[in-house]
Amino acid sequence: MTSLFNGIYNKVHSQWGSGCNDADILVKAHEEWMTEPKNKNKPFKYEHVWRILAECQKFAPQSIDHRGMKKKKTSASGKYTSSSNPEMSVDEDEERSCSRPIGQKAAKRKGKNKLAAYEELKESIDKNMEEFTVYTQQKLEEIRSHNRTREYQILMKDTTAMTQEQLRIHVHLCDEIKKKWGI
Repeated sequence: MTSLFNGIYNKVHSQWGSGCNDADILVKAHEEWMTEPKNKNKPFKYEHVWRILAECQKFAPQSIDHRGMKKKKTSASGKYTSSSNPEMSVDEDEERSCSRPIGQKAAKRKGKNKLAAYEELKESIDKNMEEFTVYTQQKLEEIRSHNRTREYQILMKDTTAMTQEQLRIHVHLCDEIKKKWGI
């Protein structure tokens, strides 16, 4: 429905003279829509959808000059220009127009590339996670070994030169260590 209305709008737009605005063209397109036999004098009720689609390049009205343009290569630079206006390159023409959405095949290829990149990223993360786990296990074992050495030094410390307060703290610490190791 919207593409049929768009065809009517584009026809009215290309036939309309200078000095009119878009609202005039839209009113005339609505009038022609209602005169079409297949529409049976019913108004076009999807104008809100058409307004969104009208911003896309596919639905944009095209001038007569634009439809007849062909590309040809210019000099050694290898850039293309339109045959109707050799001074203006296609690059400048592309900057003025909206970009069209990618096609179905290109979207599928893009999706497959994303899937491959996702798989590669997942493998990399899994590998890094495995290396991190090994590293943390090694560090944890080093810390445990260091703590055992410190606890052994506390248990074997010479207490002859300690004051009464230091001795009481040392005995309490030794009891805690013995309880931890089940001694």
